[in-house]
Amino acid sequence: MGGGIYATGKAVTLANSIIAGNTADNPWGMKQNCDGSYRSGGANLQSPLLNPDDPPCAPSILLGNPLLAALANNGGFGQTRALLPGSPAIDAGTSAACAVRDQRGRLRNFDGDNSGTAECDLGAVEFRALNNTAASPSTAVPARNVQTAASITLSWARVGEAMGYWAEIAVRTDFSAANLIYSNNALAANALTVTPPPLDGGQYYWRVRAKQPDSTWGTPTPPEAFTILKGD
Repeated sequence: MGGGIYATGKAVTLANSIIAGNTADNPWGMKQNCDGSYRSGGANLQSPLLNPDDPPCAPSILLGNPLLAALANNGGFGQTRALLPGSPAIDAGTSAACAVRDQRGRLRNFDGDNSGTAECDLGAVEFRALNNTAASPSTAVPARNVQTAASITLSWARVGEAMGYWAEIAVRTDFSAANLIYSNNALAANALTVTPPPLDGGQYYWRVRAKQPDSTWGTPTPPEAFTILKGD
């Protein structure tokens, strides 16, 4: 029987699917991923065949390493294997055959390869790459402006799939421990209000990063500067 899937009787159609990393209990390297009759609904990927005489799982299926992360709790009702950056499964799906949400319940069709077009990914988990451009502070108030108020509000563009945000304020752009005066990695909203202390008169720098669905942090945004002028 197929190590990954086995079908008998009625034909099964595969679409937007990944079949990879399976083993079958035989010494010939046959039917490692599948056994049975499968139709192709388009956009399928399976790991390379161990035996060149082993037929592929479906007509026109792509063969290659899907670059999957280890089985983990990525959200939803069961464990899944997320796509790693650079996976050929990213944006390789047929959107017409794609469910609106992935197995975790998160919306599909995200431009994971930054091509400018959002396509659905193959497999159970839609890839999300949250980086410094996704949480840009370009909409920040009062970035690049002088303020005299006792408190300051910073805001940034919301990232659709972010699990949270981490904002930092420092007196130097290196954000080293010696120069860091504020750090909060438990922000749910895409805005932050800080009231002195810790801020006093002078110039400050701030940055923010988004928390990805796999609980890792995206890269920080480039530092933005703001100035507070203390009133007499």
